[in-house]
Amino acid sequence: MNKQRILLFPIGFIAGILCGLFGTGGGVVIVLFIALYLQLDQHIAQATAISITFVAATVSSVIYYFHGNLAWSIILPIAAGSIIGGYLGAKMMNRVPSSYLKRFFGLFMILSGMRMIF
Repeated sequence: MNKQRILLFPIGFIAGILCGLFGTGGGVVIVLFIALYLQLDQHIAQATAISITFVAATVSSVIYYFHGNLAWSIILPIAAGSIIGGYLGAKMMNRVPSSYLKRFFGLFMILSGMRMIF
């Protein structure tokens, strides 16, 4: 794992840039890196990625705030829903086999990509 650890900072750097540019899009890079390159379980990849993107999103949000790019009127209602949804989703994830998580993640990525293109 020592050779793999060398790539942890650059992957975090790339994920941070993507998070700053696209919201929390850097999490996708992190999930793929952890699952494919580090060959860790999909549960670990997704849970680790969300924890890392939380930090990047917090830093990005501070910068967005200073540039006046936050829509305050929708932050609290959506944040409240996401707290409840995040709790339920994290509880549900433990009941879903890794093979299904990979498929759901892949399907979500395909649908998101198609939505962005069209």
